[in-house]
Amino acid sequence: MQPRLAVAGAARAVVALAVSLRRTEVLTVRRDGDQWSVDSGAALLAPAVGELLVALDRGSYLLLRFRPEGRPGPAAVRPVPVGRRRLERGWHAFGCAVYSPRPATGPAAADLRLP
Repeated sequence: MQPRLAVAGAARAVVALAVSLRRTEVLTVRRDGDQWSVDSGAALLAPAVGELLVALDRGSYLLLRFRPEGRPGPAAVRPVPVGRRRLERGWHAFGCAVYSPRPATGPAAADLRLP
């Protein structure tokens, strides 16, 4: 009886995930220098600037976490799913941008200048 309950629970989780992904709005993600911005183009999400981090990398699928600037706490973090199918030509460049190191800022950044 236990395996049946586990399978039923897993099936419900998969269906719930599929329904939630179906309702996901289209987001525009941009990187302007050292800042990421996310915009839905609708009233659902006002354009915001912040930090974009990789939560899950499955090769042809990335689950990113966007944390808007000036909004601390876990409730402010927004998941951003990205699939290769929509970005085929720019997939490699997008992956490089997501994984690229963040530029240093503040007083320590001035010390990093080379002659």
